[in-house]
Amino acid sequence: MDDRDELLMTPGPTALPPDVREATSQPMTNPDVEAQFTEYYQSLLDELATVYGTDDDVLVLAGEGMLGLETSVASLIDPGEEVPTRASTRQT
Repeated sequence: MDDRDELLMTPGPTALPPDVREATSQPMTNPDVEAQFTEYYQSLLDELATVYGTDDDVLVLAGEGMLGLETSVASLIDPGEEVPTRASTRQT
């Protein structure tokens, strides 16, 4: 953060601590071709499991918010189970 004592709650620009700036300036790894990504990803999952206090599998979803919503709903429903839905159509 900068030397000011106040926290600005504005859209931006946002003051970042030096360690965050340094971390974001590192070259990105390509998960398709770099083996170190697998190690990094596994350490991330282990840390998240610790944060959430679980021994179960932890997943990091990369996608739109709808992906998380759909995944959450799908995890609550058994295959073949009927689910009530609300049809939303445009009347012309």
